[in-house]
Amino acid sequence: MMDDNLCIFAQTAPVQCGREKSMGLDFRYKKLGYVALNVTDVAKSAAFYENMVGLDPTGEGKDGCRFFRCSQDHHNIILYPARTGGLKRVGWEMEDDRNLDMAFEHFTEIGLKPHWLDAAEAAALFQGRTFRMTEPNTGATFEYYAQITQLVPPYSQKITKIARLGHVVFSVADFDSAVKFFTGQLNYKVSDYISGVIAFMRCFPNPYHHSFAIGKANENRLNHV
Repeated sequence: MMDDNLCIFAQTAPVQCGREKSMGLDFRYKKLGYVALNVTDVAKSAAFYENMVGLDPTGEGKDGCRFFRCSQDHHNIILYPARTGGLKRVGWEMEDDRNLDMAFEHFTEIGLKPHWLDAAEAAALFQGRTFRMTEPNTGATFEYYAQITQLVPPYSQKITKIARLGHVVFSVADFDSAVKFFTGQLNYKVSDYISGVIAFMRCFPNPYHHSFAIGKANENRLNHV
């Protein structure tokens, strides 16, 4: 759902998994929280997301970013002014602070060098304690938090029937290594898989079919949201 190279919000159905248990890794996600995009024309992109996609604008940051939502979360999409368009980062919401700390500890142990945002930066994102790390297979910045401001009234579907921020999809050069890393170290579960082509995954134990996918390509890049 990116303006001139647009991405889509998915409305996939839940996987019937009950109280699913993870093998090996203990930290638990709640959902894909938000995607932050770099855009070359913030005003034009903001108009697209509000008037064509139907997202609710929820404010502007001091750095000129624009916040949008398709849920009760303060934001599900953030647009940042930049010279070159593309992905800035992906935010993942954990079940609670305990799981946030467990993820931080695990990522530290495997050498990903996660770092906490200072309180002011997290507050500017309307989030609680927040950390970031660089995912080594895609080169993408991943952000993790357990608390985000909730807005009222609820998001209303005005233009398109958006149910939620459905998924983010990456194209990667080393497909097999990426799938192995996301399932073995980041606690994602494969929902569907076409060998050597694409893997649809969900952040454990999110019940929807996929919140993330990886497709094989010649280079690493964002495919769509």
